[in-house]
Amino acid sequence: MTVDPMGHTRKFTRGCEHFDEIERIVKVWSGLTTYETISEPDSEHSVLMDCQRYVAKIGGPALPELSALLGDCLHNFRSVLDHLIWYASVLHSGDSPPQPRRIQFPAFADASGYSSQGLHAVSPKISEVVECLQPYHDGTNARNNPLWVLCELNNYDKHRELNAVDHVARAPTFGVTSTTPGPWMEPVDDGPIRDGDVIARLFTPFSILGNDVVVNIALEHGVAILATETTPLLHLGKTLLSIRNTVANTAKTIVSCLA
Repeated sequence: MTVDPMGHTRKFTRGCEHFDEIERIVKVWSGLTTYETISEPDSEHSVLMDCQRYVAKIGGPALPELSALLGDCLHNFRSVLDHLIWYASVLHSGDSPPQPRRIQFPAFADASGYSSQGLHAVSPKISEVVECLQPYHDGTNARNNPLWVLCELNNYDKHRELNAVDHVARAPTFGVTSTTPGPWMEPVDDGPIRDGDVIARLFTPFSILGNDVVVNIALEHGVAILATETTPLLHLGKTLLSIRNTVANTAKTIVSCLA
């Protein structure tokens, strides 16, 4: 059996090319997109008090389709890890390692479920290193670990459907000042945002309607990978950058143990 020890490097390079292309597409789209928030009366909710709704006004082209390209990017980064474990298995167990279909890089968010799955043919040193890299070492933050996120998103793409990518509004913060106490804001939940979508409502009692009310809105908007059963809403660029860097560091750690 011929093993290409540089296969993981080629996979990483290809994953980086997909990542760069995604960033280029998003940058071009962002440069053509305008975004502002306007207020308008909301008669539907103005029964017991005055209601103003704050509406997103988005101009420019629709966000290009990125889901398939994202899947290719994730697949290549995930393959870097699996290629290295295969190579480590061949080095330790010979050209025909046992149970070859089970060989893979494991990533677990729960320590109770981990038992070195996929590492049965590697050396004890490699097995120990991989265990130290497991997401569950992050404790309650394990499901935000880049290795966990990579594996979950990749599995979703391979076995179910494409990961949805969309323009979203996230983490809105609002400041309301009034000459008389009483007004309050109700923001909408995080999620996809379209031109004309309501992002918040301001409620003011009729008894103080004549008072000055000043509203300040800070809203992060951008491109995100929508939530799945096991992963939350994720910023596309930040998530892929974190995955890329973590895969690179993980590969370096494993390769250093193969020398």
